[in-house]
Amino acid sequence: MITIPLFILTALYVVFGVWLCKKLKSWPARIAVALLMVSPAIYWVGTYQYVKYQHKAACARDGGLKVLIQPEKADRIRLDANSFSAESSAHDFLRSYSPRLAEVEAWNGTYKDLTQTRAQTKDYYAYSIDPAATALEKKDWKFNKFNKVLLGKPTPGLYVLSRTDKIESDVDTTTWKLERNGQLYATWTSFYHYWSRNGAMPIGWQCFQAGSPEALDKDANQILTELILK
Repeated sequence: MITIPLFILTALYVVFGVWLCKKLKSWPARIAVALLMVSPAIYWVGTYQYVKYQHKAACARDGGLKVLIQPEKADRIRLDANSFSAESSAHDFLRSYSPRLAEVEAWNGTYKDLTQTRAQTKDYYAYSIDPAATALEKKDWKFNKFNKVLLGKPTPGLYVLSRTDKIESDVDTTTWKLERNGQLYATWTSFYHYWSRNGAMPIGWQCFQAGSPEALDKDANQILTELILK
């Protein structure tokens, strides 16, 4: 819908420029006006190509999967409280990866008091599959108190999956991290570079987004989790 008014304004702008050039008598004045009229287009084309180049360079240099240290195999993982919505995420991981993934530690989504943030909460639980449920189809698995154990604090030595988002004027960067004991093992980074952040019609390029062909139709957290599973 927005493209039609844009085309109309562009056509009127060109018509006005032609009319103005014809009204002027000297060629130097006509050339000066013509250059002035086309300067916005030159600027737009130049910035468009520059942002596109920056996007391609960033994706090639930092995008996608980067394995810094080959992780050892494990059957437990912790979900960072700032990055996941607690129980529902733990359940999804277990449904997807059991029996290779035996236990998921996650925040239960409850604040102890209103002054706490997700990073400060101590309500970590260990989630696991009810042995009685393994004979059923995964869609029928039930999660109850028998496979939810209060830990009090996170178990040391587990791999931790987390996400950080960085929003700048012309680029959004999302980085998923796989860490253990403060050591970074692997990352997955996606970019969205904007030539225009117009809310009605943003123009830009993205790479390594969740579910994209570059991500093999997977989420970044799935790709990183599979690095540690047997």
